[in-house]
Amino acid sequence: MLPSFLTHYYEVERGPFKNICDLSEEEVDRLISAEKNADTGFNRFARGKDFFKIRRAADDLLVPRAQKAKGIGNTPQRLENRLR
Repeated sequence: MLPSFLTHYYEVERGPFKNICDLSEEEVDRLISAEKNADTGFNRFARGKDFFKIRRAADDLLVPRAQKAKGIGNTPQRLENRLR
């Protein structure tokens, strides 16, 4: 049986429900440096900045569509800045 609640992994010092795409370039560089050699099944950070370029492009495409479908009008701040 599936649980009737959502769970979300997060680091206490960063807080819950953060979008990795909203990190500054400085934070991205630090994260890549810290995680690029992590021994995991799929280490997305091993791709370096290419991962973030692809991930942000996906978010920029999908987030506004999901918000529209849900009747939510907020656009991610970083996308709004790029559209100006």
